[in-house]
Amino acid sequence: EEKEDCSTSIDSENGLELRGKRRVSFSTLEIREYDVTVGDHPWCEDGLPMSLDWKYDEKTTVLEIHPYEMGKLIKPPRLLDLHERYDRLRHKLGFTDHLLYMARLQTQLRRKKSM
Repeated sequence: EEKEDCSTSIDSENGLELRGKRRVSFSTLEIREYDVTVGDHPWCEDGLPMSLDWKYDEKTTVLEIHPYEMGKLIKPPRLLDLHERYDRLRHKLGFTDHLLYMARLQTQLRRKKSM
């Protein structure tokens, strides 16, 4: 889907203001799946934050933009509560209780330092 937007830029050689319509359009979306790990966001107030890991699956999914945008309207993203994050980290990703405890202490320290 194309979107039009008016933009203003400055010509670097003579400093003149240039106005014009610029368009960018995309036809496909490439999705890559990343592993999940304990995050470091200091403002996760209930439990441990989760974050994307650097590792990812080499296999990608390519979607047409229009159907993807329609799907976004149907299923908005949601936040995971404390119990869902803990369940994923411990049971699905294999983190031990001790490791989760240590990570939670580090998160609390980062939160105190950022205040």
